[in-house]
Amino acid sequence: MNIGVLSGTFDPIHNGHIELATKMAQENELDGVVFIVEDSPRSKQPLASYEDRKTMVELALQEHPHFHHFTARQKNHSLETINDLLQLERDPINIHLIVGRDVATQMPRWDDWQKIVTNFGVIVADREQSDEPLPHATVHDFSHPARSKSIRTQISNNQDGEHLNPTVKDYITVKKLYR
Repeated sequence: MNIGVLSGTFDPIHNGHIELATKMAQENELDGVVFIVEDSPRSKQPLASYEDRKTMVELALQEHPHFHHFTARQKNHSLETINDLLQLERDPINIHLIVGRDVATQMPRWDDWQKIVTNFGVIVADREQSDEPLPHATVHDFSHPARSKSIRTQISNNQDGEHLNPTVKDYITVKKLYR
């Protein structure tokens, strides 16, 4: 079984994340994709709480039976998180991290990054369609107009948040997130 792992802040999750997971699953013959909401991301401070972001991911994934949410024990994506995933399955699984080019270029700074790229696949979604090689990864072109920051700005300006699942949009409205 081949499983993709898509980790992020998801502040908020949007249709671009779902389309990314769908495309990477199809192009890499993945049986499913696991979404991990980062509690304390290294690179950015989320505006919504971890619990709200986790709930939005769960809501967005309801219509996608091959996509699942996984709650990590660690605050950041790590080798331990991947090992926790491996413990859930009785059958052998192959893990493939799905990351953007920006994350892929930062991987050499991660703890245990060499163990990760040696033991697990790395799938890179490349918005910039760069020619710069990433020897530790399989690179796929991917672009989508949705950006979480733009969606948050739209909502804070009382505009309809484009590229959101209707259930997620309703949750944001009820919880008054990003206002």
